[in-house]
Amino acid sequence: MTNAIFSDHVATVCQRWTHALETSGFDTALIRAGEPRTYFLDDQSPPFRPNPHFAQWLPGLDAPGSSLLLQPGARPRLYFLQPIDYWHAPPQIPDWLGHDFELLLFNTEAALNEALDAALKGSNRTALVGEDERREVTGTRLNPAELIARLHWARAVKTEFEITCMREATRRAVNGHCAARSAWQQGASEFEIHLSYLAAAGQVPEELPYPSIIAQNEHGGILHYQHYDRTSPATRYSFLIDAGAS
Repeated sequence: MTNAIFSDHVATVCQRWTHALETSGFDTALIRAGEPRTYFLDDQSPPFRPNPHFAQWLPGLDAPGSSLLLQPGARPRLYFLQPIDYWHAPPQIPDWLGHDFELLLFNTEAALNEALDAALKGSNRTALVGEDERREVTGTRLNPAELIARLHWARAVKTEFEITCMREATRRAVNGHCAARSAWQQGASEFEIHLSYLAAAGQVPEELPYPSIIAQNEHGGILHYQHYDRTSPATRYSFLIDAGAS
């Protein structure tokens, strides 16, 4: 994959957003990546999944707490949160960002939000896209329906970059499916088939687009079967798999 098709992708998405903003009556878009949420009374959290509108601009970027600011006529500006932390490895800046984005780095959420506040002062009408309870203030609208509808419509047409990504995801998934079939033919359990799929696809569970369904015998009759038996049934009648890759 070349940087050129990613740059073309960014340019196309920028044109779509500019048209959607102007048609909907906005002059600025603030696109939040989102925040990880911990379980109740726990310090663990589900795998972080970014706002899909943020991910379309910056696919595969590990960027919780970051934001993308779009003002038509200017380069998209990425406010990247890279906290100093000894509990977790901080998010890294990928080399594929290139010249398509203006990059601003911040070590704290407070500093990032202060910079955003300053940048938004010149905006007359800002659309906030994503989850953001704190920043819905006068002159802004959170996820305006007319803008979101136009953006969703435009996303139905894929860029060359997105098609390339879909083909690569399919290639990885095919590797996983072939390995899963071989594991089942050799008498593996659902759990062992699941591990074979992950190894062949080259991804950990958190990277998959959805949890894999690995079902033997009557388990295949449960639409969203979610467990992985550690032992293989004595008699095996059927095997069902529903799995993808990113």
